[in-house]
Amino acid sequence: MPGIVTVFENDGSLKKIFVSSGTVTINQDASVQVLAEEAHPVEDLDSSSCRDIQLNAQSQLSAATGHQEVAEAAIAVEVAEALVRAVE
Repeated sequence: MPGIVTVFENDGSLKKIFVSSGTVTINQDASVQVLAEEAHPVEDLDSSSCRDIQLNAQSQLSAATGHQEVAEAAIAVEVAEALVRAVE
């Protein structure tokens, strides 16, 4: 699912990264591997651009006709909504 992954750096600082989708593997040594389709530091995201992406995705969903087109547009809306929540 799309959302924010919080990375705990070795120096104790936190870094928030938006991921569109992917998988997480927790290894036996407590390290973590994240494989994501897209990943962007939240601090680099522009709220206005994120809202534009959301409006575009909603328009695509409204105009979608076939099952595959509707499914792809619905996924784009889900990611866009999570993206907007990440910058709020």
